[in-house]
Amino acid sequence: MSLHGSGVSKQYLPGFWTLTTIDSGGQTITCNFGCDSEAIDGPLCIIPTQAIHAVENPIDVLEKPNVMTHWLDLLSAAGAKILLMHGRFFDSMTELSDGLKAGVDGFDLWQQRVDSVIDYVIDRGLGKPGKIVFMGSSRHGFGVLYGTARNPRVDAAVVIGPVIWWPWLKEFRGMDDHPLINKHDLYGVINRLPPRPVQVQLGYADERIGQHHNDRLSKMLARAYETMGVGERFLITPMEIPGHSGGPPMHVNETVITFLTQQGFLPQQDGHGSSA
Repeated sequence: MSLHGSGVSKQYLPGFWTLTTIDSGGQTITCNFGCDSEAIDGPLCIIPTQAIHAVENPIDVLEKPNVMTHWLDLLSAAGAKILLMHGRFFDSMTELSDGLKAGVDGFDLWQQRVDSVIDYVIDRGLGKPGKIVFMGSSRHGFGVLYGTARNPRVDAAVVIGPVIWWPWLKEFRGMDDHPLINKHDLYGVINRLPPRPVQVQLGYADERIGQHHNDRLSKMLARAYETMGVGERFLITPMEIPGHSGGPPMHVNETVITFLTQQGFLPQQDGHGSSA
């Protein structure tokens, strides 16, 4: 696997990953920490996924789900550290829905998982305060935005096509008035995101998520950041895809690096790809 023809991506080099298991509140959280000698002072990008095999052995999973392959290529080349995190409670939308109907609060269990991982990496020096970036797509896009709003130790967030209103998904149809859905309403925590930098990448006709929810989220986030006087810390990135139908074009993935650089998380790069 190469990155723009520049050789083997760092994510596939032996020694880049260190398998890490975090025990918290009866949960065992499988993670994998990726870092090289050039990224010691870089930001830590935490990426949750349901792909447990990719977390356990990233080198053997060449093509990872969604945008992870390109994110890991780009982030590692730009000087970021990475923590892959097994999401578990968002692995199956049907199981999450059935659990909610039975009174099992999968959203709270998810948040406990997030909080434990963030405390672990900061307390052990894997990530430094002020440099913790949370990133995810779709179901984990919701988890990232919601988890960031509820955890002040997260310093920035990047999401692609986040789930916004769960009852729009077929697995959650008819649950508009469910108490656990309403308890964890993403719209209700938007004002807790600023002033932390947030980038949201959205398609132009996402039937899975509901384009009207994309539009509403964009407007509410823009207003929240403008009201606080930090409009430059929020970025909506349109994608030339409907939404949940294939990965983003590479130039869209590259905007993540640009955004994190502009926000001071990554060093400026010179014309040859090294830090200026």
